[in-house]
Amino acid sequence: MSEQNLVVVGASLAGLRAAEAARKAGFTGSVTLVGAEEHLPYDRPPLSKAYLDPSPAPLDTTFRAREVFDDAGIDLRLGTTATQLDPADKTIHTSHGPLPYDIAVIATGSSARMLPGTAAMAGVLTLRTLDDAVTVRTALDNRARTVVVGAGFIGSEVASGARKRGLDVTVVEALPVPLVRAIGTDMGRACADLHRRNGVDLRCGVGVEKVLGNGHVEAVQLSDGSTLEADLVVVGVGADPATEWLETSGITLDRGVVCDDTMATSLPGSTPPATSLAGTIRSSMHPCGSSTGPVPQSREPSPSATRSTHRPRSRTAPCPISGPTGTTPGSNSWECPRPTKYTLSPDISTTDSSWRSTAAATGSWAHLPSTTRLTS
Repeated sequence: MSEQNLVVVGASLAGLRAAEAARKAGFTGSVTLVGAEEHLPYDRPPLSKAYLDPSPAPLDTTFRAREVFDDAGIDLRLGTTATQLDPADKTIHTSHGPLPYDIAVIATGSSARMLPGTAAMAGVLTLRTLDDAVTVRTALDNRARTVVVGAGFIGSEVASGARKRGLDVTVVEALPVPLVRAIGTDMGRACADLHRRNGVDLRCGVGVEKVLGNGHVEAVQLSDGSTLEADLVVVGVGADPATEWLETSGITLDRGVVCDDTMATSLPGSTPPATSLAGTIRSSMHPCGSSTGPVPQSREPSPSATRSTHRPRSRTAPCPISGPTGTTPGSNSWECPRPTKYTLSPDISTTDSSWRSTAAATGSWAHLPSTTRLTS
């Protein structure tokens, strides 16, 4: 394997784990880790939490010092955006030129959604990157009039950061109850009460009609006809898998990159697969043939993520969702009417539900805030 070239695209947690796992597993070829941001790989969940606290200095969320990558023989390419994957030539085209690969790991994650027509308007932000967090924190420190669009976890945490500074903040939520899709109606109502008890102006069942301003946001017009003056608008309305650069690759895309349970893409390749996935960009296929959409990952690596992939074997996998009356979905004694062959590493139990390929180290679950997050 010494002559092989591993390129990991995406330098967040999933990409970092994949590059490190390759070295820990004894991979002796070249390892290149490509990141679109200029920053060293860092932890994202704290950006909307402790990083926004009104402390004298923001939290350092960097995972590794630069020397760690040098010592591990990992070629770190920061400020480099992947623009296309060409499987025929085994080349990843980037903003700084082409990168040849023998094995590629796709870990570009997701991009935060913006409000239509606001991409060029100053003061309208998402909160996904370190640069976003720096800008939001600076605006809060400068006492910005703050409107948060979306009462999900990100929006709730930004509101908490504003209230800790004694700032007025309005949270606009299109659904009648916040967080209902994540935690249900009862807990969503409890979170709404918590917002209001801590001085947040929470407006549910109303959407954003228009963002007003001449170069910089000045106000937000809502669907009920009301207008909110604003210097800062933070948009927390979800994210979409960052798959634009893969659209001409021939890889199957369906709300993310479709993969099997070894985290291999649809591209034909060798064993281990030439193109694998890591993190929340993956979209797993249900054994009956439908996409389940983006799959959140554990923040700790799966035991199988650091194992070598030996000669594979296959078995007929049971359908995990529904089955004939009197049978147990997911059990070895039950089989889907449309069985699918899964490729497994022989050192993993066939009943293990966390099958992974060697290169595909894990990404991260959304870090769920506790219900006390808004009380301090």
